[in-house]
Amino acid sequence: MIKKGTKGSFTRAAKARGQGVQQYARNVIRRLKGKTKTAGQKKLLKRAVFARNMKLIANRRKRRDY
Repeated sequence: MIKKGTKGSFTRAAKARGQGVQQYARNVIRRLKGKTKTAGQKKLLKRAVFARNMKLIANRRKRRDY
């Protein structure tokens, strides 16, 4: 369940840095992968991985023939 006020927070963070969601997700994963993380960085990394996975799922659904 999404906590109140957190919906769209990753998109908001990406736009604040002048990037798209997928570009920001790639940058976050690249920057934080394999390093010791604070609690906030762990949450950000989870959101980035979620964004990347949702893109893959969306693309698979588009390619499916019904």
